[in-house]
Amino acid sequence: MKTKFYSIRLFIFIILALLILSCNNEEIITSPQTASYSIDYYLESEKINNLISEITSGTFGNVNSLLIMRDDSLVVEEYFRNFSRNNLHACYSVTKSFTSALIGIAKDKGQLSGVGKKLLDFFPNYNITDEMKHRITLENVLTMSAGFEWDEWNVSYSSINNIFQQLSNSGDWISFVLNRNMESEPGQLFKYNSGLTILLSSVLSSVTEVKASEFARTNLFNHLGISYFAWDDA
Repeated sequence: MKTKFYSIRLFIFIILALLILSCNNEEIITSPQTASYSIDYYLESEKINNLISEITSGTFGNVNSLLIMRDDSLVVEEYFRNFSRNNLHACYSVTKSFTSALIGIAKDKGQLSGVGKKLLDFFPNYNITDEMKHRITLENVLTMSAGFEWDEWNVSYSSINNIFQQLSNSGDWISFVLNRNMESEPGQLFKYNSGLTILLSSVLSSVTEVKASEFARTNLFNHLGISYFAWDDA
C-alpha cells in the first residue's frame, strides 16, 4: 500500500513537471543545476528507477518527461518517446490561469474597465441575436459559466467528435464558440469550456490593441523569466 501511495504522488509530480516544462525559462533549459539523486539527496533510487521503467513501458500513458526538483536542484531528469528538454508541451488547462491573469493585468492598467462588461460588446462584427447571449459578462466567461452548450470531457480529445477538436478545425474559432446553443442562463452553471479562453484572448487583443501573445510576453512572461513559449492567437 505504501509503494502504491508513493507511486501516485510521483505520478502527480510528473503531471506538474510537464506543465512547468511547457512554459520553461530558456536559461533553465540550457543550464539546469543537476545532482546525483542516489548519492546527494538520499532518494529511494530503486523506486525511482522502477517508476522510470513503468513510464518507459507505457504504464502511465503518454508521459514524455520526469523532472524532480529538490533544494533548488534538478535531481532527476529523464525524457521518453523521443522528447528532450527543449520540446514544448501544450499547456491546455493552465492556459486558463494565464489568460485570466492577463485579463486582471489589463484591468489594472486601465485598458479594461471591469469584468461586468458584456461579452458581445467586444465582438460587434458578429451578428448574434440570442438575447441570452447578450447577457453574458466577462465574469461569466472567466468563471466558465457563460451558459453555452459545451461537453468537452465525455469524448476523447483525440476524437474528431470532441468539441475541442471541432473548434480547432473550424475556420473561425470565435464564430464557432459564439454560435453554440445556450444551455443555461449566464452565471448559473459551470461548464469547462476551452473556447471561452479563446474569447478572452480575443478580448485582450481588442482592449490592448496588440496580439494577446505579445501582451502576455511584455506584461507577464518577461517578469516570470519565460522566453521560450508558443501561443496560438485567435
